[in-house]
Amino acid sequence: MALFVVLYSGKNSNNIMKENMMPEESFIGHIIVLLFIFITCYLYYITQEKYNVIWAYIVMLVFCIIFWCVLGWAIF
Repeated sequence: MALFVVLYSGKNSNNIMKENMMPEESFIGHIIVLLFIFITCYLYYITQEKYNVIWAYIVMLVFCIIFWCVLGWAIF
């Protein structure tokens, strides 16, 4: 998320209006990350109940990779 803030502020450093809007966009970013953490914990809990801990870690790792790839694609 810090990388997004640095890239965003560098890209629009000459536009004062967009820099003033940063707290709102940062708030949305925090909501996205909190949602990601909640979904990751939920997936871990569900997978651990049905299978074992190894599969739970694998599902969590795959979800993290997919989420951050999609988020990175959306940012760039």
